[in-house]
Formats: sequence, structure tokens, C-alpha cells
Amino acid sequence: MKQFIKNLIPPIALGLKRSMFNAKPIEMWSKPFTSWAEAEEKSVGYDDEGILQKVLDSSRAVRDGKVVYERDSVLFDEIQYSWPLLSILQKIALENNNSLTLVDFGGSLGSTYFQNRAWLKNINIKWIIVEQSHFVEIGKKEFQNEVLMFEYSLKEAFKHQPHVVLFSSVLQYVQNPEAIIKEAIDHGVQNILLDRTSVSNNIAADIFTVQTVPKEIYEASYPCRFFSEQNLINSFKTQYNLITDFSSYCDPAFHKYGINFIWKGFFFKKIEETKPPKT
Repeated sequence: MKQFIKNLIPPIALGLKRSMFNAKPIEMWSKPFTSWAEAEEKSVGYDDEGILQKVLDSSRAVRDGKVVYERDSVLFDEIQYSWPLLSILQKIALENNNSLTLVDFGGSLGSTYFQNRAWLKNINIKWIIVEQSHFVEIGKKEFQNEVLMFEYSLKEAFKHQPHVVLFSSVLQYVQNPEAIIKEAIDHGVQNILLDRTSVSNNIAADIFTVQTVPKEIYEASYPCRFFSEQNLINSFKTQYNLITDFSSYCDPAFHKYGINFIWKGFFFKKIEETKPPKT
């Protein structure tokens, strides 16, 4: 059966796990620009509906058990895990009576949920995805169930009273990540978890590049930010402790233009308020 499934999948789709995702070509990222606007101007954009259809087809294949895993619309014949992320989610569940309500900002049609569900099946889970409206509409229609849900905004998702907010490979692709981070912090969620976030440890301020997607996946190029790692951490530090950081499981670092290009995860926990002793 496994071989039959492989024969149905274009060879390039399965082969990309070795070519693109396990060894990201340095050429995917342009020279640094001074602003998001400048990088955006140098981007050619992408076909939203075309990307949605490709993601939808891949997500359906995973949901229906035809393949085991997809990431960024690319199909894989084996699951790659972020073991630090899984360990942190299990820890949070243990701290909350074996329950885990998670808001997955930018979670597509459930990529991270489907990737990790086998390791979380003994936990009482609610997994809420916040996405673009056309993704949410498809998600509610085809993928939503008692565990996996879709909302249009963080405000709506926070009504589920999450234990953790997950930002996986998303903050670097939005124009104003500071506002999104602030919304999560202002809500006071106990745990904030970043994964596959592009940073650099040798820059004083964020830099901006254009990422060009290999044509084998889809035609697209768009702005991408590499955060100053220290500045990113500092944006949480007044209200959250950094518990740990970890390297991405699938995004190899490289050095170019005198800059360290790194993908990392960060686990922040809200600082508990200490009440003065009674006198």
C-alpha cells in the first residue's frame, strides 16, 4: 500500500524533503533590504487561490491517511518531528490536568496538528487555528471537528481560554509582528511558544529579505524578516521568562552577507505575580 501511494504522488513532491527542506538553498533568500516595504517592492507576490488549492490537496491527503505528513504543501513519506516542541506541549498539558488548549496562529489547515497528533492522543486537546479568511472557511467546512477548530482572529481564538499560543514559521512573514506579539502578551496567556522562527544572533536590528519559493512547489516570492534574536527575546521579557530555546528541526542555518541566518524556537512562560507577605 505504501508503495502504491508513492506511485500516485509526483516524485518531486516526496523528493523535496531531501533537496529543499533538509538543505535549504542559500539562494532562496535575497540580499538584505533596509525595510519591509523595500523587500515587498522586490517581491513578485503569489497566487493566493493557487497556493490554497495546493495546501488543500496536501492536507486532504494527510487527513484521509493517503500520506503521513505535509509541510508547506509538500508531501513527505515520513514524519519529521520537532521534539522540543512536543516535549513542551506535553509539559504544559501535565501542568493543566492532562488538558491542552492551543491557539496555532498561522497554522494553515492543521499541518502541525496532524504532524504531532499521534504523540498527543492521550491528552484532552483543543487545537484552534487562526488563519486568513479563505483558509478558515475551508477549514471549518472540511477539517473542523471536536478537536481541530478554526477562527478568524486571535481575539476570537482567545475565547477558548488557551493554555498556550503557538507561532510556528509565521511571525517572520507578517508586516507587523510586534502587534501580534503584543496582542498575545496583553491577553496574558500563560505560555507562548515560537518554533521555526528566523533570527540572527549577530545583528542589532531586524533585517528584511525576499524569499523565493522553488518553482517545483509554486510560483511565489515574498518578504521575510530575520529578527535580531536579542531584540525578539526582549519584546517578551517584561512579562515572560524565557524558559528555553532550541534549533529548528528542519531549517539548517547558514552564513551569508556577514549575517548568521538561523531558525530557532523559544518557550516563554508568564511571570507569576508575587503578592507581598501579610503583616
